[in-house]
Amino acid sequence: MYHTAVKRAQQGDRVGLCVTNLDAKLMERGVICTPGSIRRVELAIGVVRKIRAFKGKVETGGKVHVSVGHGTVMATVTFFGAKEIGRKRGRRRSKGEEEEGGEEEEEEDVWGVPRLEFDWEKDYLYQEEMAGREEEGGEDEEGGREGGRRRFQTQYVLLRFESPVLCPVNNLLIGSRLDADPTGTGGQQQQQQSQQQKAAAARSSSSSSSSSSWVGGCRLAFYGTLLEVLKEEDLKRVLLYKPKLREGTIHRLGEPSPSPPSLPPSLPRYCEVTAQGFFKKETLLGPFVGMDVETCDGQVGRVESGFGKGGKVRVRFEGGREGGAEGMTVGDKLFIRFRRFVFDPCKKMVQRRREGGRGGLMQGGKG
Repeated sequence: MYHTAVKRAQQGDRVGLCVTNLDAKLMERGVICTPGSIRRVELAIGVVRKIRAFKGKVETGGKVHVSVGHGTVMATVTFFGAKEIGRKRGRRRSKGEEEEGGEEEEEEDVWGVPRLEFDWEKDYLYQEEMAGREEEGGEDEEGGREGGRRRFQTQYVLLRFESPVLCPVNNLLIGSRLDADPTGTGGQQQQQQSQQQKAAAARSSSSSSSSSSWVGGCRLAFYGTLLEVLKEEDLKRVLLYKPKLREGTIHRLGEPSPSPPSLPPSLPRYCEVTAQGFFKKETLLGPFVGMDVETCDGQVGRVESGFGKGGKVRVRFEGGREGGAEGMTVGDKLFIRFRRFVFDPCKKMVQRRREGGRGGLMQGGKG
C-alpha cells in the first residue's frame, strides 16, 4: 500500500497523512481520534476475569500495573460484583434451557469477557480479593472444558490510577504484578517474612500491594474491559456494600396469641418477644428501631423498642394469618442483617427486603 491513496483507515493501520498549513517541526507524538472518543481517566470501573496462568492473588486495596489505552500505570484496585454477575448469568442460562432446550449464548468481547453494562441502581457485594475459578458442574480439577476453556468468575473492578491515562471506553485492560519476582523465590521470602511479622505486614496497605501473596509464574493477573469513567463525586453512586450481621437470642416470650376457632390447632404463636445479645448496654438503640429481625426458619419481626437498660429489645412479629410467629422457644437465635455502603458518607445501615434494586428499602441511622 506504499505510496497508494486509500479512502479509509482503521485501528491498527499505519498510514501517512498529508496535512496542509502545518509546520511538522511543531508536532509532537500523540493520538489522532474522533473528538471525545479518548477520555482522560483517573477513576474507572471495568469488568474483568482472572488469567488462568496467574497463581497468586490480588487483594482489594492493593496496587497493580494496569495497561489500558496508550500506557501502563499503577492503580489501586477494588473488586466487587462477582456474586451479582454470577446470579444474573445463572438466570440467563436457566431461561435459555427452558425456552430453547439449551444454554443461551452470552455475547463476549474479542478478548473473551462478557459484554456487560454497569447498573448504577444495583447493590454489589464488596470482595476482599479478586475472585478465581467459577464452581460449575461438569468441570474437572484442571478446570475441564466442554468444548472450551477453563472459566473464571466475571467481576467488576474499581480502578484508581496514580496518574491519568488516555483511553476510550470499552477498551481492553490488563492488570499485572510487574513488581513481583517471576521465579517465585523472592515471593517465598516475602511470604515467610509476612508470617513472622503478621501484626504489621498483614494489615498495612503496602502488604496488599507487595509480593507477599506471590508464588511465582505468570505476572499477568487479570484482563477485561473498561466500562465507565468516573469522577470523584460519582463514587457515592456506586452501591458497593459490606454485609453486616448482629446475632441475639430470645430472652423471654410474650403471651401466646389465641388461635381462631376456624383454624386447626398449631404450635403456640407469639406476637412479642424480648431479645438479648444484639447490643451492649451503652449502644444507642434508636437507629435500630424498626429494623427487621429474622428467626432461624425465616420468620420476620421488627425491633419495636428497648427493654430495660441492659441492651435488651422488644421484637414484634405480626406475619401469618393468625398473627405472630410460631415454634419459638427461649434461647432461640435471632438475626439482624443489614448492609453498609462503602462510599456512603453517612455510613447508614440499610436493609433490603427484596434482593437487588432499590425496592423494599429500609434505612437505619449510623448505629
